[in-house]
Amino acid sequence: MSDHAFTFSVDKLKEYVKSLNIDGIAITNHNSFDLEQYKEIRDELSDLCVVLPGVEINVGKNGFGHFLDADNTMKEIHDIRKEDILRLLDFATDSNIEFEMDNNKADIQNEAHRIIYSRLYGKFKELLDNKNRFIDESEALYKDAFQKYKDS
Repeated sequence: MSDHAFTFSVDKLKEYVKSLNIDGIAITNHNSFDLEQYKEIRDELSDLCVVLPGVEINVGKNGFGHFLDADNTMKEIHDIRKEDILRLLDFATDSNIEFEMDNNKADIQNEAHRIIYSRLYGKFKELLDNKNRFIDESEALYKDAFQKYKDS
């Protein structure tokens, strides 16, 4: 099943967000992620609401794990390369992007894919936990300085 064809308009989206007084939206294209489109929408709606990026991904009938490569092509997890992991790391460490990975390995029926995904998930979870801990510690450490400059 797929969505029906439509022409995207950032002006129509802006009008919709204004009319419903929406606080935040997630831009989710099915099985793809367009960084330039996300940035355009985020910048256009920055005065209205929070804009989060996202991707809807199918596990697939074959039960294999998948990821989006730099060309926005769905690839099976066993095809992941160093460049792909580095690209995902860039997304994970970008403070403007909310990066998440599902921990639902039960949908991945292929044992090799489940092992690869589990290892990647564990490493990314550790990175994200440390990123969040670092942000929390930094905010606590410099809270007084932030407040001083914010009040001036």
